[in-house]
Amino acid sequence: MTAAVGPSAFHPETGMMPGYEGVAISPSDTNNLAAAIRAIYIGVAGNVKLKTPGGTDLTFVGLQAGAILPMQAIRVYNTSTTATNLIGIY
Repeated sequence: MTAAVGPSAFHPETGMMPGYEGVAISPSDTNNLAAAIRAIYIGVAGNVKLKTPGGTDLTFVGLQAGAILPMQAIRVYNTSTTATNLIGIY
C-alpha cells in the first residue's frame, strides 16, 4: 500500500497536520512567495517580518535558532528580517 502524500493525507479537519513540503525562503520586500506557507523554520536567530494571507504585516522579534514560527505567510520581508536560513513549511 502506497502512503498518501500532501495535506489530504492527514486530518485537515483538525488543523493539526505535519508539514508535507518545504522551501528555502529568500526574503523580498516586493515579491510574494510562490504559495502561502503554514510555518517558518528559523535557522539562525533574529527577527522575521511577514505578511499574512489576510494582508497584515507582522514582525516577530527575538526568534531563536531552531524555532518554528507557526504563522501562515505569503511574504517574508527582506527589510526588518534579521533571521536567516529560513525554511517555509507547507
